[in-house]
Amino acid sequence: MIYLSIIIPIRNEEKFIKETLTALSHQDYPKDRFEILVVDGRSKDNTRDIVKLFISEHPKINIRLLDNPGLLSSRARNVGIRAAKGQVIGIIDGHVYLPNRTLFINMERIRKEKNALCLARPAPLDVPGLEKGKPLWIALARKSWLGHSRNSFIYSNNEGFIDPVSSGFAYDR
Repeated sequence: MIYLSIIIPIRNEEKFIKETLTALSHQDYPKDRFEILVVDGRSKDNTRDIVKLFISEHPKINIRLLDNPGLLSSRARNVGIRAAKGQVIGIIDGHVYLPNRTLFINMERIRKEKNALCLARPAPLDVPGLEKGKPLWIALARKSWLGHSRNSFIYSNNEGFIDPVSSGFAYDR
C-alpha cells in the first residue's frame, strides 16, 4: 500500500531532474510504499524525454509522468495531489539536492512520533555545483529575509514544532 506520494512540479529541468529522480528512487524505504508523480508544465527542453527514459530504466519504482497544461508550479501541485494515492503527500522541486537516503524513513518516523499533519525540512545550500554564478546568488538571496519571512526555518536544522507557512513540504491527506 502506498504511504508516501512525492509530487515533483517541473518545467525545463533537464539539467537536474535525473539526479533528483535518482536520489528519490534510492531512498532507504520500501519501494511499494511510495510513488513519484512528475508533473511537467510542458517543458520546451528534454525534460520529458529524460523522465520517460528514467521510468523505462526503473520499472520497479512507481513513477508516473503527468501533464500540467496550466504550466505553473502551483497548478502542477494540484494535478499531482489529485492523482496521489498516498496518505502523506510531499512536494519536492525538480532540482532539489537530497544529501542522503533517509528522507522518506524520517518523514514516516516523525509523523508517527509527533502525530504531525504537516512536515517541513531544511533546504541545504551545500548543493554540488553552486560554487559560483547566478544559481549561487539566488540561493543566497533565498536564505536571507528577502527570500523568506524572517520567521522561516527553511534553512534551519531545528527539529521541533514550527510554523509551516514558508517551509512546509509534506502534508497529511
